[in-house]
Amino acid sequence: MPIDKQVALTQIDDVLGEWSQVQQRMDSLSDGEEIHERTVIARMRALITRLAPPGSAYISILRNQYGNYYDEMLDLAGVVQALRADYRTDCLQSFRELLNTELCSDFLGMAEYILQDENLKQPAAVLAGGVLEEHLRKLCNKYGVATTANGKPKRADTMNSDLRTAGCYGLNEQKQVVAWLGIRNSAAHAKYDEFDEDQVRNMIGGLRDFTSKYSA
Repeated sequence: MPIDKQVALTQIDDVLGEWSQVQQRMDSLSDGEEIHERTVIARMRALITRLAPPGSAYISILRNQYGNYYDEMLDLAGVVQALRADYRTDCLQSFRELLNTELCSDFLGMAEYILQDENLKQPAAVLAGGVLEEHLRKLCNKYGVATTANGKPKRADTMNSDLRTAGCYGLNEQKQVVAWLGIRNSAAHAKYDEFDEDQVRNMIGGLRDFTSKYSA
């Protein structure tokens, strides 16, 4: 689930403050402070794992091997400081994610046009549902969730459940996606009495927010 910007900055500043205290005493560390040194390293590693985007350059630093604690702390502290700067300036969303969000918006705009100007709720719901399923697949790729099982593509409802388990979003979002998939399925099977135009309109608006908030 996306981390609130201010929460992330608070957590980062807390760890950097602890690192600063250790850095000031590096030349005269006692045995007890060496233990604290290892604790700071563990906290920085955990912070990077928790806050950095999956597959990002930030994560790659965790694979490095070091000959001493000080060099490791210097590298990790640099990454944490860079991570803080990117959170502060809202630079964590990749170009690919921005492009995907724009494409989702374009297709949802088509669905909205079909619904408003042509009064065709069925194709509008099917098109919006297609945007949702493709976005779920991209989210799976982003969070390292398999999109196939036994050599076959996973169903959208399975990907939805897996994404919630992976921490992409919470239970309320999962339930909302289930509702949207239900409208899409009813439209695809010509069960027109199971949904109305207002539900499709709300679905399109909700998907705009969803694909923007949970970018892929």
